[in-house]
Amino acid sequence: MVPRETLMARVWGPEYRDEHQLLRVYITYLRQKIEPDPAHPRYIMNERGVGYSFVDFKRRPGE
Repeated sequence: MVPRETLMARVWGPEYRDEHQLLRVYITYLRQKIEPDPAHPRYIMNERGVGYSFVDFKRRPGE
């Protein structure tokens, strides 16, 4: 899990770390490109109020 503030600061710079709406918009764009059904994501998961994680379904458990 990567906190929202960390993603914002690393991608756009520390001055953007509180611009959560910007991150939501770009996560939506990314989901539209890689998710089979963007309305029901399987790869880019979020925990409300915390951040995002990427789920790699091709990896076997324990790898």
